[in-house]
Amino acid sequence: MKFLIILFILTFTSNCFTQVKDSIIYKLEKISLTKEIKTNKFTVIANETYKDLKFVNHIGKFIQVLDKDNQVFYVSLDGTRAENVKDYFFTCGNVQNLILSVRDKKSYFEVFEVLEEESSKSQARKIIEISKEDADSVYFINGQTLFKFNSNFNNNSVIINPKTIILFKNGKYFSQENPKLKFDSIDFSNYQHSLKTKKNNLYGILGIVKPKYKNIEKFKYYLAEAKKRRGKSIYIDIYGNEYK
Repeated sequence: MKFLIILFILTFTSNCFTQVKDSIIYKLEKISLTKEIKTNKFTVIANETYKDLKFVNHIGKFIQVLDKDNQVFYVSLDGTRAENVKDYFFTCGNVQNLILSVRDKKSYFEVFEVLEEESSKSQARKIIEISKEDADSVYFINGQTLFKFNSNFNNNSVIINPKTIILFKNGKYFSQENPKLKFDSIDFSNYQHSLKTKKNNLYGILGIVKPKYKNIEKFKYYLAEAKKRRGKSIYIDIYGNEYK
């Protein structure tokens, strides 16, 4: 229970810090975090002090850090540094499983959703009809026409809406939400976090960054290494910010 309370405090304060003079700060039992308003740099005080940090955000039992040299590491809530971690976000124990499905009709596609426990009762609700004049195929974020997920899907580092609908028409991919922005391909392999898009041999993140990078590595929690057109490697976060 004490750990869950600490997680709640850290989650709340990661976006709502307490202002003190020219810095924004919060404290836990063995770790504190300060953000300088003028420079937008962070300081983490734990078993060691880490200054001039470009990015800081909590995961579960660890905080992910990007330092001034663009090195990524992690600091646990008990103050210990680690180079790599397998950390998990706080999730609710009572979850509902939702099933999305596409039904192929003669001149259109139907998209349905239903709670898994109600699926045997045929209580699926139609979300939308999509004309075959607008799409040759319809997919969900897993690249399939059937997708099951639960209410824990949207944890802190997930930047894709699990109900996003992807359309395919005349060799191009696009979201039902933004049909004017078309892509040559979409990488569905990391759908639990985000969808990487490709256009004219450049890469972006669906709904976050239009294709403009030569490459984007797989995200590790909040951060991913990206390569700019001229070859310079930088980091981007899940909000689309660059760290050079």
